[in-house]
Amino acid sequence: MQSSLSLPNELLHYIIEYIAYTPPVPPGHASSKSLFKRASRELLELSVVDWRLRRACLPFLFVNIKVLFNRDATNFKNYIALFSRFTKVLVIGSHSISRAGDQIMSQMIPQLAHLFFVELCDSRLRTDLLKTMLAHPTVASILVNDLPDESICNDDLSKIISGYQNNLHAFSPRFQLYSDRGMRLACLKLCDFDAHSLDSRLFSSRSLQGLEKIQVNQDADPLSPSLLSELSSIHPNLNECWLLEYELFRRRSSRQRTPFLSFFLEESQKQNLKQFFSIEEVGLHRASGRPSHEWYVMALTLKITCSNASLLEILTLAASSFPKLKFLTLDLDSNAQAVYDISDLASVFARFSCLRVLYFCNVIRWISFEPTNLPSVQQMEHRVSLLTGCLAKTVKTLDSFHIDEHSHKGEKLGPCTDWSLQAWLHVLDSSREVGGTLLITNWGPKLPELEP
Repeated sequence: MQSSLSLPNELLHYIIEYIAYTPPVPPGHASSKSLFKRASRELLELSVVDWRLRRACLPFLFVNIKVLFNRDATNFKNYIALFSRFTKVLVIGSHSISRAGDQIMSQMIPQLAHLFFVELCDSRLRTDLLKTMLAHPTVASILVNDLPDESICNDDLSKIISGYQNNLHAFSPRFQLYSDRGMRLACLKLCDFDAHSLDSRLFSSRSLQGLEKIQVNQDADPLSPSLLSELSSIHPNLNECWLLEYELFRRRSSRQRTPFLSFFLEESQKQNLKQFFSIEEVGLHRASGRPSHEWYVMALTLKITCSNASLLEILTLAASSFPKLKFLTLDLDSNAQAVYDISDLASVFARFSCLRVLYFCNVIRWISFEPTNLPSVQQMEHRVSLLTGCLAKTVKTLDSFHIDEHSHKGEKLGPCTDWSLQAWLHVLDSSREVGGTLLITNWGPKLPELEP
């Protein structure tokens, strides 16, 4: 690739940085504070073009490392010279790593001069490995899914972040013990509580220091705007609230529903649209600017069960009901019968003035496309390219797509009847062109990975 030789190093670095990673997953109740980024296929391919590009790609290739098995720990030791120069984010799956693997990691971690974030993604926490991370001078945060052994409670635990805890565990004496030593809680899961008699510890407990997110489960009352405002005034980092399995909330009386969705639900009933969709989850976000205690709908997951053209009306209503919506997940029922024109769909999505990320689940099959003579696999690639390209140019705020399609009732993709398609695509700001990774997996003859 001779053309790369004419680019200044600064420009080359900027280009590689832009394409280095797959777009982040849309925020949701399952997301954590993980800083790990997955290398894109473009980065991997670019890194083997020539030596200059290889050197330019190295900082991006090795900044994020996962160690999930014993063989990964062995490889980590073999490549420690590279990791010590570039690795900043480290994910360790301790459940699948033996004591010998832990010992290797304990020996290697002190050599990582730029490490600042570690995630322990399994529940088994080993004290010796955790102590090594706590003692590392550059590590700022250690994300854990379970509580460490109580023998570590004599140490300063201010680097440790508990990913999430439910309200029963977060207010327990054991959790308070860790909080007293500095451990922070990122997400509080509220289960089986009555908002009118909410325990005062939600407002005063020291165990909630650092709280950024609240998750409200189906068996709990939805939080009112006034309660959220009061919570955000006490917990300054709190900026997300997720309502899960909201369809159950919808069946309650209007007095029990959260007012954040009342207009959308009432209008959908007036327009006879209510039976054509369900709300799977709702993400609320606190308005920017401090101090600010105003909340709005930031993310929405809609499952469409329509057998007619109601999808366009539902999306039009959602655009007017949630003017600040940034993340929309759209899941079309596999039994739907309607077929939608790309231009009609694009004109409706253009009504969302703040939309940044679209997550499509089983949507591609219901879009009408001009017939082509392409083979089945290339035809699917062509459809993804047409749809995302049209939406990217119409909706100027969009910056990424996530697409998830699966075979249904013996649908064939080439010779295969069982297949899945996943795509992680990003939009270039200036040209509005769409690029990224498209992967087709099947359970028959192997099909190639494709680029849209």
